[in-house]
Amino acid sequence: MYKKKMFIGCAAAAVLVAAIFMTCFSEERAGTEEIVTETGTEKIVPETAEEGSIEEEITEEEIAEEENAEEENTEEMGAVILGDYTGFTYSRSYTAPTEADVEDAAESALSETVIEYEETGTVADGDAVILSMTGTVDGEEVEGIAETDSEVIVGDGTYTEDLEAQLPGLTVGEAADLEVSFPDDYWQEDLAGKTAIITVTVTGRADAPELTDEWVQENTNYSTVAEFMEYLEASLMLQAEEEADSSAIYSLLEDLVSASSAKVTEDEIEAEYEERLPLYEEDAEYEEMEFADYLEYYYGMDEEAFREALYDEIEYELEYTKIVEAFIKAEGVDVSDETFAEYLETEAAIYGYESGDVLYEELETAGYGDSFRSVFHEYQAGKALMAISIEIEADEADDDEYMIEIGDGDGYTMETDEDGNYIIVIEAEDEKTETE
Repeated sequence: MYKKKMFIGCAAAAVLVAAIFMTCFSEERAGTEEIVTETGTEKIVPETAEEGSIEEEITEEEIAEEENAEEENTEEMGAVILGDYTGFTYSRSYTAPTEADVEDAAESALSETVIEYEETGTVADGDAVILSMTGTVDGEEVEGIAETDSEVIVGDGTYTEDLEAQLPGLTVGEAADLEVSFPDDYWQEDLAGKTAIITVTVTGRADAPELTDEWVQENTNYSTVAEFMEYLEASLMLQAEEEADSSAIYSLLEDLVSASSAKVTEDEIEAEYEERLPLYEEDAEYEEMEFADYLEYYYGMDEEAFREALYDEIEYELEYTKIVEAFIKAEGVDVSDETFAEYLETEAAIYGYESGDVLYEELETAGYGDSFRSVFHEYQAGKALMAISIEIEADEADDDEYMIEIGDGDGYTMETDEDGNYIIVIEAEDEKTETE
């Protein structure tokens, strides 16, 4: 089966740009012009300035020399030149979560339940089980079948229908040889249309968790299934709103990048390239594949094409980061630690973490702390860019989707309780209910 992996994450955060050059001198314009450099703002007085002005008159020759000097500084410093970002447009809309979406979220929550398995008994349909298996085709062992201590719900579609149909009735602790036929269109080519002998050993079973008031009370901060489902719907709505915001933000940032330019040196690209390429090589080793085979399997490229694509991607990411950081500096966008902490708390509330600190600790442990802070910078820059851009009406949705314009009156808001914890507030017709 062909699989595709995305290039690994964002590039490491680039050093903040040293200067923003916006030369806007025009010979035909009377008045005072400004050139922003690394040393501050210099005023240029046109030749029409009155005699006796306290400002020194600057000749065309001196202006040309200064502009040439600025161009040289731009090349030396790797400066960013921000384009005109006034007048950008964007739209925001999202699909309201359906009943099926909420039910899927509840099933996902159930799947996180810690289960206490018994080492005796007989497997029944719907049971939670721990099982291991090996398999052979025509007497030859097939690695793609082997599993060890997998936790599954019998009948949930994890395996082929033929295999799952034979699991009920197995005795915990005893191995069983099952003859399993794989469909012709099975995703594993070495098993498609073939019959295998699969040896299955169930080492534990338990009643699968069910969504009841008791489960809700033991595993959430709510008392009833109805309250929990209401929370899930509100949470999905907020996620949808955030995704719509993110879509608009990154569209605007792409416009900003397209309108601007940033100098990225070969040394910068090479340094990032040398850091990132080994990650793919390590992944190939983990997959126990030759690097060339790994690239062909996951990316559909030979090594030369992959290296070129990675190099180009790094160059773009460095330019992108420099331009975003330049915009942050130019507009005075708030990316302080205090604002970052607020951002973390909001994300934690939406995605079910106890606090922003817990979320960030998990991100740092996984090696994504710096990347997440970069995402925060992009988000703040995008929000600031959105504030000076023009919102237009979203395209009409397909007939099978119900699109909602984001704004007041959605029925869900984020607030803080007396302890400073973020909560989802659901506005009902007759009352307001608060959920953490």
